[in-house]
Amino acid sequence: MIRKHKGKLILSSLLILLPMLVGLLLWDRLPDYMTTHWGLDGTPDGVSTKWRAVLFLPLLLLLFHWIALFITFRDPKMQDQSPKALRLVFWMFPFISLFVNGILYAALFAADLQSYSLVPLCLGLAMAIIGNYLPKVKQNSYLGIKTKWTLNNEENWNATHRFCGKVWFFTGLLILLGILLPVKWMLPYSLVLVAIMCVITLLYSYLYYRKQLAAGAAPISKTPVTGKKKLTMVLTGLLVAVLAALLIYLMFSGEIQVRFGEQSFTIEADYWEDLTVDYAAVEEVRYVEDFDFGQRIGGFSSGRLDLGSYMNDEFGRYTLYAYHRCDTVVILKSQGKVLALGGETIDDTIRLYETLEEVTQ
Repeated sequence: MIRKHKGKLILSSLLILLPMLVGLLLWDRLPDYMTTHWGLDGTPDGVSTKWRAVLFLPLLLLLFHWIALFITFRDPKMQDQSPKALRLVFWMFPFISLFVNGILYAALFAADLQSYSLVPLCLGLAMAIIGNYLPKVKQNSYLGIKTKWTLNNEENWNATHRFCGKVWFFTGLLILLGILLPVKWMLPYSLVLVAIMCVITLLYSYLYYRKQLAAGAAPISKTPVTGKKKLTMVLTGLLVAVLAALLIYLMFSGEIQVRFGEQSFTIEADYWEDLTVDYAAVEEVRYVEDFDFGQRIGGFSSGRLDLGSYMNDEFGRYTLYAYHRCDTVVILKSQGKVLALGGETIDDTIRLYETLEEVTQ
């Protein structure tokens, strides 16, 4: 079936890659590092190399675009799908690519533009558009609101999509109003609205199912669950639980140890490579309070540790080994390179500073 839409596939793919072409044309005007992430308060807190900023996101979105189309058109029911609903599948990722990459370049060339405030605009507009298209989506396995009550009963599917289309549309309009809020509240406000919308969607589908049962209908026939399916469900649940536990562990665990030898000291950090520094190579040791970490270029960052390559206005690119909640560090300079090392507490950092100052003299 995808062959019938070859023209749309080519055009949508080219639109996804268009920002990459723009980046290549502007290559000489782009800095070596570009801002690619902003914090909740709108402050830039992540940068990427020029190559990664220009190439990585469009190519990744192109891959997701192809996967989404492949999965969607595997469903035989898509043969009779509404053309308007299919447009959503074809143009969703081009929209994301043009908007997100547009923010990156706007932040670079339009200094006065608060690009982070455009996120509610993108999300709200997308929700409103999707809400407008939902009532037109015919029952299928991949596109639309997929609950066990909608997938097993066409009447439930149609009713849920008609009602929730309006909910998604008005949620999008409310998210658009988030532009009027302070920057730090934009994302939390939008996420709360999306969460409420999802709850309403699931609740309506279930209540409609209960309404059908009360009217004497039995829209969902219970099919026996085979031993193989039970095993698959158990293994899937275990896998999800293990991955969730692993993610939580990584986010809130990890230690930084500094081991002092006769000629050098070694920083041993969980989840990142160790670093050894010769005492004789250290040119300066300085204790800094309220340190500006700047933006991460590459490394590991969690709720506990900040490790890897960073950049700030004072030092440019430097190496960081620090605990996330403590903004006091020891600065070491060696052969034009800067290392920032922080303890878990202010007292730990002070002890590190006193020891390093002593062994490097």
